[in-house]
Amino acid sequence: MDETHKLAAIVAPISWIVGLVGWLILYFALDKSIRGAWSLSFVLGILTALLNLGLMVKGSKHIVDKACDPYAHPVKVNMIYYLLRILLFAAIFAMVIFDQFVYNIDSPKFNVWATLIGYSSVKIILIIVYLVMKGKVRNE
Repeated sequence: MDETHKLAAIVAPISWIVGLVGWLILYFALDKSIRGAWSLSFVLGILTALLNLGLMVKGSKHIVDKACDPYAHPVKVNMIYYLLRILLFAAIFAMVIFDQFVYNIDSPKFNVWATLIGYSSVKIILIIVYLVMKGKVRNE
């Protein structure tokens, strides 16, 4: 297991816990009219970030596995994973923006800010875990 897998194995459970706590706080602390949209959007942002993290780990594993093979094209495959990550991010946020600002202006099912906060929280957790574990996670 390489360093990226180990960091992702640490980040994922922490993100699930933060997502559950954040969802509970948003659901019980906000007004009844907006709590569903905000809590669902927060969880959607966390799930999108975790899916992006998984695709990043899969792409980096492919690069490491195929680095010494002269006939493999690891950079090309990693670019495909990167484009897939960007398309996933763009599709989710386009759906949320479309729902909030075009389709359901009066009572949206999603909120852009809550989705962005959920997405960003996983990225912040990843940075914190990376800084704390820097030099402690090594390939064996």
